[in-house]
Amino acid sequence: MIKRLLAGILLLAGALYLSQCKKSNDKKGFTLSGVVIDESGQSVSSASIKINGQSADAGSDGSFSFSNLPKQDVYKLEVSSPAFYTAYKNVENIDGSSLYAKIVVLSKTNLGTISAASGGSVGATGLRVVAPANGFTTANGTNFTGQVVVSAKYITQTNPNIAAMMPGGDFRATDQNGNDGGMRTYGFVATEFTDQAGNKLTPNANVKVGVTIPAGLASPDNAAVNNWGYDPEQGKWNKPTSITKTGSEYFFPCVTLYQNIDAFIQTGTLTGTVNCTDGNPAPFVTVSIQSRYDKYEVVTNEAGKFRAKIEATNGSWTYTVTPAGGAAVSVNSVPANSTTTVSGLATSQCNNAAPPTGGTGSGKFSYSGGSFSGLCASVPDVVGCANGIDVAIVTTNGTSIALYNVPQASSGSYPLTDGYLFTNNCSFFALLTFANGTQLASKSGTLTKTGARSFTFTIVMYDLNTNNSYNVTGNGNY
Repeated sequence: MIKRLLAGILLLAGALYLSQCKKSNDKKGFTLSGVVIDESGQSVSSASIKINGQSADAGSDGSFSFSNLPKQDVYKLEVSSPAFYTAYKNVENIDGSSLYAKIVVLSKTNLGTISAASGGSVGATGLRVVAPANGFTTANGTNFTGQVVVSAKYITQTNPNIAAMMPGGDFRATDQNGNDGGMRTYGFVATEFTDQAGNKLTPNANVKVGVTIPAGLASPDNAAVNNWGYDPEQGKWNKPTSITKTGSEYFFPCVTLYQNIDAFIQTGTLTGTVNCTDGNPAPFVTVSIQSRYDKYEVVTNEAGKFRAKIEATNGSWTYTVTPAGGAAVSVNSVPANSTTTVSGLATSQCNNAAPPTGGTGSGKFSYSGGSFSGLCASVPDVVGCANGIDVAIVTTNGTSIALYNVPQASSGSYPLTDGYLFTNNCSFFALLTFANGTQLASKSGTLTKTGARSFTFTIVMYDLNTNNSYNVTGNGNY
């Protein structure tokens, strides 16, 4: 009776762990991991990530992971963090294997304050916000008359990382007639308005932001350029409004968080597979796609595949497709509303299916003649044990081994306790879960730390129902 009760507790603890670690325990689910960074490439540990009703907090290295996601063609992520504008990212799901995303958040820039009652202007030529009197309302829709704190940032077309910084990351758009396509950007703007206590305010359409297009770029006056607002639910730019020019400045309403100065274009789809030098697929490799105007950036999935929605070309210019650690390949034609597959992509940056972020790596283990390998991830102990960390090796077929309260030392050997008879919540034990729900718990064994984030183990595990024992060996890094 006691063993059965403890088994039930461990089943719940195992579910909690895998939810916390956000790795898949269901072969029908999808796994998406990644990292949140700022404009300089530094990790953002304070970020909160949301997708499909699930949420996760980034680790100290900015890493995060979700599991058991329903099948979708494109996953839409939302990332929020203090001192940064909310970020959005579209992640293409090609064939359902594990996916990876790199999300860039933009730091907020305070331009100053405006009196909501009388209106005014903050900033300077290049980037400024102009508001009329009574141009703001509170969250409950009432007129706001106090001081408005204005935050704004302009990412110009000349920024080489504009695609990675842009909400969505892929220039998707829908025009006023409902046609799907994309953007050819002159840059985008983030604007946010709050009262002095930090409560968000809503501007009306007469509150406008003004920017100056960098020298050397074609003038928006000579193209069908509008102002587009980003819609997080659709993961697209839409509802275009006109822009006006005064001197060197272009003004447009800033009624949504992000505004884009763009011309609407037709798009096509580019797919491909990046291989390692040994011919095997290269997982989680960044692929840059450079056009005559824009640079797109995607990351391969666990099978080395990628897919990107890009501006269509009929051969009037050439795309340059470059995987990190590999040579560029040219693509001359990506027809509108069609898919083109690029071949010959190879890289020397193969990492055994380990996403490129600390806290997440790869691992493998053997059990009863079978071998398993997959992602290895760590989270702080789910029950708050100060000296331990929980680690899981999760495979794409749903089999996983979870190691609870792994010592954080960089060396030493540590004995495991009986997983069904552990003496307290901070005991060091293991749980092996199969795709069909069957579970084994550690009976005895040893884990040896080979580094601060790497280990090997030999564990005797047993089935509570049959009392049969099995040897499980493996290693991992996180």
